[in-house]
Amino acid sequence: MSPAVPLVFDTTHLVTRQGIVTPTGIDRVDTAYAHYLSGRPETLHAGVHYGLRGPHVFARERIADLSGRQLKRWHDGSETPHDDPQYATVHAFLTGASSIAAIPTRIAGRRKNPRQNRHIALDKMRQRLVRDRHVAIPQGAVYLNIAQYLLELPFLLRWLKKRPDVNPVFFIHDLLPLDYPEYFPAERKIRFPRILDTALHHAHGLIVTCQATGDRISAHLAAHGHGPMPIHVGHLPAGDRFRPVATRDPELDRSPYVMVVGTVEPRKNHLFLLNLWRHFAERGIPVPKLLIVGAIGWENEGVLDMLDRCEALRGRVLLVSDLSDGAYRHLLGHARALLAPSFAEGYGIPIAEAMTAGTPVIASDIAVFREVAQGLATFCDPLDGPAWKDAIVQTLDPDRQVERRQATKAYRAPQWGDYFDNVLDFLGTLKRT
Repeated sequence: MSPAVPLVFDTTHLVTRQGIVTPTGIDRVDTAYAHYLSGRPETLHAGVHYGLRGPHVFARERIADLSGRQLKRWHDGSETPHDDPQYATVHAFLTGASSIAAIPTRIAGRRKNPRQNRHIALDKMRQRLVRDRHVAIPQGAVYLNIAQYLLELPFLLRWLKKRPDVNPVFFIHDLLPLDYPEYFPAERKIRFPRILDTALHHAHGLIVTCQATGDRISAHLAAHGHGPMPIHVGHLPAGDRFRPVATRDPELDRSPYVMVVGTVEPRKNHLFLLNLWRHFAERGIPVPKLLIVGAIGWENEGVLDMLDRCEALRGRVLLVSDLSDGAYRHLLGHARALLAPSFAEGYGIPIAEAMTAGTPVIASDIAVFREVAQGLATFCDPLDGPAWKDAIVQTLDPDRQVERRQATKAYRAPQWGDYFDNVLDFLGTLKRT
């Protein structure tokens, strides 16, 4: 491992996202970095938060407290799902314990009470204003920004021009808003290029999740007259929490279902799956139930209209938002398969989670998914209806299911310790002024 280089970690996004119940992929990565690095006092020197006149700088211990509270909120230190008030409804849907009429087609997210909201808002305000005057950004430090939060406002990073000794490093999750603007809100067409320009203007190095994204960024740099830039590729681990379920639920084992995980937005291709399940229902084709886990995103009126109005889906498809981590892990471990029919992705952490849990994956045949799944999933073109129909129907075939589960045992699950050792090695190689 390279000699330790002093790091300062940007917590602006971490503070802003306090209080969320179900994390996005960016939330998970940002918090994982904060939690791991805050336990490395020989490496992490301080935290920083955007400020109008320059960054607020504060002690490493504050990052440990902030990330620890966030992780506790998600995980609750428990592997059991039963504390989640939504789990009973999901379980009844999957096992047929309730009548079809009694089961909704979607469960809205849980609401915080007003007192909790006020507490979180006040805590965010305090974290944004805090600074420890005895802490400063050391010479030759690496400034690490994981979430790209508010980078469309370049003045927030103008302090870096006054500190040429600092090595800024940015985590670039993907370039999808550039390549597939049709899948994103219109404002992203304006905002994302500004985010990317700010990062590339300051960056001395970049971190990405897969080689496909690294290659795409290298092509972007060359096309826009940038010189070559050090890029570190590291596959994100799911973590030990997603190891195979130790205690099986016999009712779930007897109740075949598949899952799709991710924000409900056009790029995730949920509408395609709903039309498949309507096709199955109308023709009496036996298939597992479909459990959709994800927040309600944007431009999803067609998906929500089908869930609300299509009677053929009632009792066969359920959308649940804000499912707790404990419930999610438990359900994923019992699913016949994870479905990932996305048109495009920057990584695919649910695939890593499913493979780590020993749950077979049926995924779009795109380069990123082949890389993340290590070629061990069943791959179908995201628009190939017959291929997806066959793959889904086969989840009820015991022999085929055993074969698919056996394939997951060859998956080499990335580990957080190795991941961060490699990141720190990379940061230690960056040029110091």
